[in-house]
Amino acid sequence: MAKILYCGDAFVETGFGRVAENLLPALAEHHEVSVLAVNYHGDPDKEARKYDTYPAMLHGSDPFGSHRIGELVQKIKPDLVWVTNDIWIGISLWKAVKAFKESIGFKFFVYTPIDSYGLFPELLESINEWDGIATYTEFAAEELRKIGYDKPIGIMGHGTDFSKFFPMDKAECREKLGVPKDVFIVFNGNRNQPRKRIDLTIKGFIKFAKDKPDARLWLNMGSKDMGWDLIPLFKRVARDEGYDPTGKLILTSPSFSTANCLTIEQLNMVYNASDIGINTCIGEGWGLVNTEHAATGVAQLVPDHTSCKEIFNGVPRIAIESWEVDRNYGLDRGQPSPDHLAELLTMYYEDRESLKADGEWCKRRIEEFTWPQITRQMLDQVETVLAMRPEEPEFKGFGTPAKIG
Repeated sequence: MAKILYCGDAFVETGFGRVAENLLPALAEHHEVSVLAVNYHGDPDKEARKYDTYPAMLHGSDPFGSHRIGELVQKIKPDLVWVTNDIWIGISLWKAVKAFKESIGFKFFVYTPIDSYGLFPELLESINEWDGIATYTEFAAEELRKIGYDKPIGIMGHGTDFSKFFPMDKAECREKLGVPKDVFIVFNGNRNQPRKRIDLTIKGFIKFAKDKPDARLWLNMGSKDMGWDLIPLFKRVARDEGYDPTGKLILTSPSFSTANCLTIEQLNMVYNASDIGINTCIGEGWGLVNTEHAATGVAQLVPDHTSCKEIFNGVPRIAIESWEVDRNYGLDRGQPSPDHLAELLTMYYEDRESLKADGEWCKRRIEEFTWPQITRQMLDQVETVLAMRPEEPEFKGFGTPAKIG
């Protein structure tokens, strides 16, 4: 039995939180697990009580816990530090603990999504010091290889819990949710934040819906959050397009947030109540909303880039009309075309047989990624890293000779 310090979202309804939900119990069957829990604030939680849990933001300002992790590795003395987060967070946490690695002897492993093209080669210095890395897709592994990383890369996607996300009767779901039965619902459930480009969803939908009075856009997200002020933007784009927005936008809740969102049971009903799911992001590490939604048999329209292109490779995808360079990390990110989104929505609106067939394809595709399978891969990765022998330190001579005489 080894001591493992798990660092990442835990006991929260986020994409990274889904990883912890499935991996932590499996790890605890074989090892002693402590958790540096991101986005968990310490409130009573029956799952959190199963582990030695440390809220990441406590006693400092970094939500990812870089101010805490050094103290924790000295206290816990783990055999393995496992990080589930973006690569830059992995680097930040590594820099906070690397000084203790030799004395404690822990391994450091990062499971990270890559959501864009063009990683800076400067990342390589820190990544090469880790004991291992895994990512979600072949696309992501290729981006790591492009910067010169030549060690093994684990490829482990996200699973889907098919006991939670599954097909239901659309009419019954709409009745329970109070949604009209005779409308065509386009759904986007991503977070309202810059990378998800909800503005493009709104533009594409309105272009599509101008001559379709039964079309509705359902946004399952915060009305402002970190991104766009959705209601004023919807009204303004509608005005510019000559479209009457009255009653055409469905928001799950005016007070929606990561802490105030739908239950899993409600979310599955919402997924089933919609006619099609869309994503207009400029980069995606996996696309949890789309893969969960696909499990219900509803067709997904995603951009023709990054992980979306790899996962949904058998159905039409939204063309990329331009590229931008991210200001924070210098990444290349592709902007999906609102015009092409409108064309594809119109195609599905007019051809319901294709809509149904592509929904069935999406469901079959996502059934390839099960949590038991993914968790087994993760556990194998843990055992592989724990079994690694430490590298022999480079011999640099016996020091400076003493000056005699």
